[in-house]
Amino acid sequence: MKQIKSIFWDSQYARLRMVPRVVVQLLIVVIVFFPIRELNRLVRGPLIAWLHNLPLPEALAWIGDETFREISLVFSSLAMFSELVVFVISLVIGARFLDRRKFFDFTGKFGRAWWADLVAGILIGGGVQLGVVLVAWIAGWVKVGGLLQAGMDGTSFWVGFIAMLIFFICGAINEEIQFRGYPIRTMSEGLAGWGPLLAIGIPVLLISIAFGFAHAGNPHITPIIQISIMLGGVWMAVAYILTGSLALSIGMHFAWNFVQFFFGFPVSGLDFGVAAVSMEQRVFNVWIGNEFGPESGLLSLFAMLAGFIILLVYIKKRYGSLRVHTEILRPTLIES
Repeated sequence: MKQIKSIFWDSQYARLRMVPRVVVQLLIVVIVFFPIRELNRLVRGPLIAWLHNLPLPEALAWIGDETFREISLVFSSLAMFSELVVFVISLVIGARFLDRRKFFDFTGKFGRAWWADLVAGILIGGGVQLGVVLVAWIAGWVKVGGLLQAGMDGTSFWVGFIAMLIFFICGAINEEIQFRGYPIRTMSEGLAGWGPLLAIGIPVLLISIAFGFAHAGNPHITPIIQISIMLGGVWMAVAYILTGSLALSIGMHFAWNFVQFFFGFPVSGLDFGVAAVSMEQRVFNVWIGNEFGPESGLLSLFAMLAGFIILLVYIKKRYGSLRVHTEILRPTLIES
């Protein structure tokens, strides 16, 4: 009986072992996440019917139609914010009751240095993606189609733009918590006895693969694009393991997506119909990509490589070395 218990329970640290902790934390997310998502879907129809004075069946039939793009974008941003609440709650529970660690052990402390790294991440992620747009424009693959466009007449640009700003902020935080913050730190700590290379490499590889497969349902996705997204996961993970903070990865993740949206490109296959500067894609080729958006082209792959180099230079200059953060492998636990 003790041998069976020892498989799941670490008596030395008085907590579940690494694999059960990760599984339980995922279960917490699932238990809270799906009811919130379904609730969002249930209230969408009645709210559209009420706001537009329509019979409910007609409102339900119009859900997803471009006529209601603006309100759909608002709902999407609210849903993403609700998911943020779910992921933060799951991290709080996982940190305190599963790992016996502080919440900020997984995110980094929100001090001046954290916010400075966040800004740096925004500049890195946004800067390299802006480079993709500029190269495509110079090459004549895209052209400026207009300004402050919402994709259709009668739709407020500013409502859609602010809604999507919230959407991308929350989305970046959500994915960095769930794909970097909790699993990489927890798994790396659990594998510390295997040596630093394997303890860090295995979680980064597994989580980055999961990150790619999490986008498998996106429109126009292909296996090659999924591999590119996996590499993006590695890029974000490196920022996390070298600093012990999510600030850089959240900033890079947000800006990488937001710049694409700003110029009216599909983001991971999703076309939101809103653009501050609407860039019309004149050709689809291996460099600029297909209907999935710039992430499906080689330019984004090279931009990611440039971003990786810039990231390492920044961390080396700011932190003085390129070493795995000490708390990743050797945590300080809260006394039970």
